Amino acid sequence: MQAVGRGFESLHLHDAAMSMTPPHALEIAAADLVRRGMSGRRQRIVLAEFAASVVVGVGVSAFALAHAGVWGFVVGIAALGFAANYGLLLTCAIALLRAPDVLGRLASSPEWPERLRKATRQQLWLFVPFSLVLTWRLRAGSLS
Repeated sequence: MQAVGRGFESLHLHDAAMSMTPPHALEIAAADLVRRGMSGRRQRIVLAEFAASVVVGVGVSAFALAHAGVWGFVVGIAALGFAANYGLLLTCAIALLRAPDVLGRLASSPEWPERLRKATRQQLWLFVPFSLVLTWRLRAGSLS
């Protein structure tokens, strides 16, 4: 068992994939999963939202890059960045749902309201292409 990242110190997780995910992306994904309720239907809606964002981002990127030009290139790379951010969130959400009782323990923890406010502010970074992925890679590089 190992503890995962800042804000998740008290949650001991068995899943190896969970230890590879960035703490800030985990908190954003957890905020979306817990804020909307703990029902399985609502969690599937969040997963569908993340997956659709990845598919649409990749589709827009492919279309924009196929219609070359400076603006096509810029839009294509930006859309690919959005898709990368949501792909990371999708991975985190799946890892959270596969870890036993993590969301329940997270939602019942006394520091959850502060974490939720922090994760809500962090969600603004989703609008910056590749921000979650780059932050994750930079942190991973500094840890090794």
